[in-house]
Amino acid sequence: MTEPATTTDPNPVARSGKPSPLRLRTAQWLESRILPLGLLVLLTGMLWAEERPEYHTLFYALVAFPAFLLLLIKRDARDALLRSPIFLAFIAFAGYVMLSIAWSDTDKSLGSLLKRPMYLLLLFAATTQVALASRARMKTLLQLATAVACLVGAVSLVLFVGEQTARFEGYRALSNPILTAHVFGFFMAICIAAWIVEGNAGRPWKAIALALIGAVILATASRGGLAAAGAAVVTAAVLAANRRGAMACAVLLAAALLVLVLVPDVFTQRGLSLRPQIWAETMREVSLRPWLGYGYDAYIMLEVPGVAEKFPNPHNMLLAVLRQQGIVGLALWLVMYAAAFVSAWRYRRDPAVLICAVAVASGLVASLTEGISYLSRPKEHWFLVWIPLSLLAAAIATRKTDEHAG
Repeated sequence: MTEPATTTDPNPVARSGKPSPLRLRTAQWLESRILPLGLLVLLTGMLWAEERPEYHTLFYALVAFPAFLLLLIKRDARDALLRSPIFLAFIAFAGYVMLSIAWSDTDKSLGSLLKRPMYLLLLFAATTQVALASRARMKTLLQLATAVACLVGAVSLVLFVGEQTARFEGYRALSNPILTAHVFGFFMAICIAAWIVEGNAGRPWKAIALALIGAVILATASRGGLAAAGAAVVTAAVLAANRRGAMACAVLLAAALLVLVLVPDVFTQRGLSLRPQIWAETMREVSLRPWLGYGYDAYIMLEVPGVAEKFPNPHNMLLAVLRQQGIVGLALWLVMYAAAFVSAWRYRRDPAVLICAVAVASGLVASLTEGISYLSRPKEHWFLVWIPLSLLAAAIATRKTDEHAG
């Protein structure tokens, strides 16, 4: 009787599900070298890139492609995303937005529009994996980015004083005072939260950073930027519930009253810039198609009675979502923020979670005064919504991993 032939599995490592050494080394290289560099470029690139296309190219090369490669070779990276309530809420919102292209009158190609949520998915993957690979590295990355923002802010202020213009608009890729305030406002929120949570610890760096970035935002004369900074103080004080938070709120209130008494023009010189009329016209258009909206990237040109100029922007991101995506889309948008704030409250004792949550709250308030680009390629509006949300999702994922390990 012949014995049955035995077969040897040519690839037992793959069959067992254990990643090969090459995959492990590649994943570690991406997590520890390429993606941290890419995130640093993403956070600071708007401050030094010559033009937006250059900024986009750097994002694709140093964040999007490496994150995509990491998702392919590392199953844990996919699992970490699918456990995040913030990410899942984003997927639901983005999926509905893509569906709304079916009733939109956009003239852009379908492929171009479908890429945009993919960029954001890869941003979430990048921040989560860098944070999970090394909490300390992510903290250092944010500190370096803030240092770059302070350096650029200091140089910009010197140049601005020499120009003697009314408002600081920004340089290079930044050329609009409101959008410039969005970028610097993100770093302002990070600095405010870090000071309230950690204090100065005998070193003046946080106070210096707050002064420099605060001066830049004041130079832009963006009241949305000031409101966002106020929201950062209040949110950090509520989440931290410590003496520094109470002090910061008291200083904020005193400063607001002092400015209102001594320099009331800061609040009144430009009125409300037609925003109430623009918002009213937006709501009129919403009433015509309330539930599903006009669709993603639909044509918009708002007309205000008595004003010759037309407005392609409702100057309020919530209203932009409502107008384009309808009540259904706005509900999904709010679910995403609800997931963020509920998770942040649960893990508020973690300094990284608290700091990132403050950036989310600050960006949300800033978005109430300007913005229509709620789902776009990398640009200033990412500093209001997607960068803070992705960092918060990463911080929460790290906290959960630490709890399970403990």
